[in-house]
Amino acid sequence: MDHILRNLNYLFTTYPLDFYAYFFLLVPLSVAVYRRGFLTPALLLISYYLCGRFISDTVMLYYSLIPQNNLNLSKVIILVDVLFIGRFYFVSLTGNSFSGRLTVVATTIVFCAALVNYLSDGPLSVGRSGLRLLMVVLALTYFNKILAENQIKKVVLHAAFWVSAGFLFYGAGTLMIAVSADYLQKAPQDVYDVYANMDQMISILFSCLAAVGLWMSKFDQDNYYTGIV
Repeated sequence: MDHILRNLNYLFTTYPLDFYAYFFLLVPLSVAVYRRGFLTPALLLISYYLCGRFISDTVMLYYSLIPQNNLNLSKVIILVDVLFIGRFYFVSLTGNSFSGRLTVVATTIVFCAALVNYLSDGPLSVGRSGLRLLMVVLALTYFNKILAENQIKKVVLHAAFWVSAGFLFYGAGTLMIAVSADYLQKAPQDVYDVYANMDQMISILFSCLAAVGLWMSKFDQDNYYTGIV
């Protein structure tokens, strides 16, 4: 137990942003609980995704305190993330056949690539990069849908807009970090710390945007020229 506490103190003093990003996940989760009566099926999926992410980060933290290799666990988490994000956009893009098909195809390709990478004991960068590309592609697809259909009265009150903005910022902002994941594991400590802190700062931004989106769920109910699609 003393060993775990010493490791916890070391990690907190060395990588405080990791813990800030970890606890910031509780912000959108708290908003989801508070706004639970206004959550659409798509926003419920995001709430479950955030809950799963908090649990997986907790397990990853525990592994780092033991310590124990968490490479395979990281790859499994990526597979689950791909399915949640793909499902979220499939539900959100209902009514647009092209966007729906694109979501299914993109999600399937990324999931299969991540699964093969997991089974073949490939580098972690493959799954991480694929997940972030998926976030960017599907977020942009969603933005194109809402602009083309023009059914939303005020986009700033549209919950999925903020969630998609979070995915876009996170995916695009951490893509190069994900691509370089294997290199960074072997890089000098000061280089690794810069990129690790950047990743956590963008993660905090994602949590904030997701929280705004979930908060807007109340105002999004009557924010359509037609019924919710």
